[in-house]
Amino acid sequence: MPLDSPWIFDAPAFTHAVALLDRSGNVLRHNAHFERWSSGRHDDDIFDLIHVDLFDKFQTMWSHTLLAKHQRIHLLAPFDHDESVIFCWELTPLEDQTILLQITDLGADLADFRKADAQAYAQLVPPDPGAALSAREEWNKLMTVAAHDLKAPLRRIITFGELLEADSDALPPTHQAHLTTITENARKLRTLLHEMLEYLRLDPQRYRVETLTTGELLEPLLRKYQLPEFALHAQAGEFSVTVRGELIRGALQRLLDNAVRYRVKERELEVSIEITEESPGMLRWSIQDNGPGIDPMHHESVFEPFTRISTAEQKSGNGLGLAMSKKIIELHGGRIGLSSSPGTGSTFWFTLPVELL
Repeated sequence: MPLDSPWIFDAPAFTHAVALLDRSGNVLRHNAHFERWSSGRHDDDIFDLIHVDLFDKFQTMWSHTLLAKHQRIHLLAPFDHDESVIFCWELTPLEDQTILLQITDLGADLADFRKADAQAYAQLVPPDPGAALSAREEWNKLMTVAAHDLKAPLRRIITFGELLEADSDALPPTHQAHLTTITENARKLRTLLHEMLEYLRLDPQRYRVETLTTGELLEPLLRKYQLPEFALHAQAGEFSVTVRGELIRGALQRLLDNAVRYRVKERELEVSIEITEESPGMLRWSIQDNGPGIDPMHHESVFEPFTRISTAEQKSGNGLGLAMSKKIIELHGGRIGLSSSPGTGSTFWFTLPVELL
């Protein structure tokens, strides 16, 4: 069903496509311009309609919108590399947890767009700009309290399980095995709750901002991972960065832990770290391994909380490591991604500004 007023404004100089999306990217409502822009494919989710050259930027933009870090986010992009045709992509989180998408053909006249944009958003900005952010904070608070309150009964399960294990000789072997399964899984749940709390409570302001060289950032990790079964190499230019060093090392460590956890057991694990200058003021870090590789269909989902891509022999991990790395990198103004296919190993990469934003 096409969108009705007040979601559309008339701006004769522009093609203005408008759609209302759910938080998974599915198109709920749209106007006639969006129908033409999508070539009638409005039943697809929005990510299926994004050109490959724009996909990474739009993904980052979408993530920031879901987290309600900004009330409105703009992205200016040329059409098919034609700098004379500029489109403005804009996402706005609304009070009912939907996302308003607008795609505007600016031509070359940005001044006119800004004028029309200001008039249009008098109607579109929700009455409470902090509503989406407040809902997110409330959810995080609820999850934090729940995870914290679960720790006490879980400690009792582990304690009494260990007491029973210490006196389990009288139990049949099958019962001993069941008891071991209970305590092992309780310990795993304890670890999961600890990392879940760490994820929810991540506050960058608690960490010291430091100016370090890339070598200084890597040096503790290079020492830690010099293991007999693990060949770690670094090809890093010497760059100076201003970051929260402890957090960035934590993100790198989780990426290295992921390589160790999902290695191919029949061969020595080889991991290389490369740091290059992607653009002025922006570094690109790449962590390449010779592991089993990851199917492209999972390249986005592996960064979501509690997502694991594993085989029957690879059940360790709780699905929060890569999500935590993603959260840290985005808090520093960077992006994170993955290049891989089954049987070819994986290259996890992220960008990092040399100056903290």
